[in-house]
Amino acid sequence: MSLRGERVVAVGGTAGIGLAVAEAGRNLSRALALEPAPIRADVVSPGVVRTELWRELPEADREGLFSSAAQSLPVGRVGEPEDGAEAYLCLMRGRYSTGSTVVVDGGTVLVRPRKIPCPAPRLSPR
Repeated sequence: MSLRGERVVAVGGTAGIGLAVAEAGRNLSRALALEPAPIRADVVSPGVVRTELWRELPEADREGLFSSAAQSLPVGRVGEPEDGAEAYLCLMRGRYSTGSTVVVDGGTVLVRPRKIPCPAPRLSPR
């Protein structure tokens, strides 16, 4: 992607895949921010987001997960794809950020991690 003549690398993780991926994304962002500088590299780390990632869960289980997570979050709802998109746009428009992680999780970091249910979705092979 090119914005204002700069090359931008963005890496995202998902809550369903787990903390290991998020941590790997943060470390990748830091490494990418240093190695190919001046190319900027930032990470968006989302919380529970209502996307097709959850399609393999039965609808009742999926809605139960979203409802339970929403009740546990300070914002009172789970994320929508637009929430993450706004974070990506902010990082791409800003020209003075690199190696950063923007957490878009509805306040998950403010509550106990075990309080929010987040089973890993079953990914079907394509």
